[in-house]
Amino acid sequence: MVGSTRISRLSARGAKGATVAAFLALALAWTGEARAVALFDGESHTTLTITGFFDEIGGAIAKPTGLSLVGSSAIVDDFTDSFGDAGGSTSAFFTVIPPPPADMDVGDSVSQDITADGFAATGDSFAGAVINTDGYIDIHNGTAGLVEIAFELTYDYDLLATADSPEKEFSFIDMFIDVLLVNDLEDEGDDTFIFSTDDFAESDFFTTASDSDSFSFSLFFAPGEGNRLAVFNDLEGYAEHIPEPAALALFGAGLAGFGWLRRRRAV
Repeated sequence: MVGSTRISRLSARGAKGATVAAFLALALAWTGEARAVALFDGESHTTLTITGFFDEIGGAIAKPTGLSLVGSSAIVDDFTDSFGDAGGSTSAFFTVIPPPPADMDVGDSVSQDITADGFAATGDSFAGAVINTDGYIDIHNGTAGLVEIAFELTYDYDLLATADSPEKEFSFIDMFIDVLLVNDLEDEGDDTFIFSTDDFAESDFFTTASDSDSFSFSLFFAPGEGNRLAVFNDLEGYAEHIPEPAALALFGAGLAGFGWLRRRRAV
């Protein structure tokens, strides 16, 4: 855990409080009641940075001629769904330094910033939001020798889920971050797993979840070898109001039906 980053993330809660207030105001306008029954709000930030190049005996070197690294990013899934007095939204912002197709060097990076939020108010209502993004560095060693490349992944996330009456009303948000060396873009079963947030982060009912950390690693490339380094950054949330206690059984079915994010967690 990085203390200074933790302080920064906690101070940012004031900005997220403004988002919560906006949802409350919207719920009031739609329902005439001064509350949002169930609400989720999450954001995630990841940056993958090149930190060094080394020769076959581990000596630090300048980036050798013939070694290519090109960054890129993509939105894989981005959608919302709602019915009744409910609503949701997502956003994604990418920073690739330098922009493709320019070649990357020490200190260059690929960053992803994503958000997902929504609420469900009184009555039969539901809101869901999913945003899945990928950041890539495509690597090819066109030199005559083995090259070691060092990387650092930094990430932080901040999740909020709240509900006025957990026995009837539910809110849930979760996310995960994976770093993979993609050996075969057509067959994820051949990918080399490098890092994950492990049990991923999830927050439900009245809870929050937040974390910030960094992870360093190196990859080795023989002459003529190439690969793609990928960072998967996925965020999903939902809010649901179930007016009758007897409808509690629908909660489990709703979880199963909303499991859009599970597409890559098993990798």
